[in-house]
Amino acid sequence: MRGQILDEYLADHERRNGPVSEQEQDNARQAFDEVFAEDHQPILALVPEARSRGMEVEARATSELLLDAGLHGHRYAIDAVVAERALRQHRPVAMLTSDLDDMAKLCGGRVHLIAV
Repeated sequence: MRGQILDEYLADHERRNGPVSEQEQDNARQAFDEVFAEDHQPILALVPEARSRGMEVEARATSELLLDAGLHGHRYAIDAVVAERALRQHRPVAMLTSDLDDMAKLCGGRVHLIAV
């Protein structure tokens, strides 16, 4: 299952962004290995659920946010879903959060973060 998901991610990333370097492939493999070693059961359950609800685009975007930010595991999954949703809104966007560090990694400078 890990190989199939990784292959799909790399193919999708390459379609949207051009060729994937060997270093980027190694980074993706490492991130996927860490995710699957840590808590693959909840993540694997979410993928088919997202697809069944027609949310594959959002699931892929969320997945890419996590990989790009170097975050993994279910601890960051909800943050990534919230960040992905915020990034799809019309600008300007402000978000109240108690976790400025992780949200900054996920949103970059595209969302104004306000600490609560």
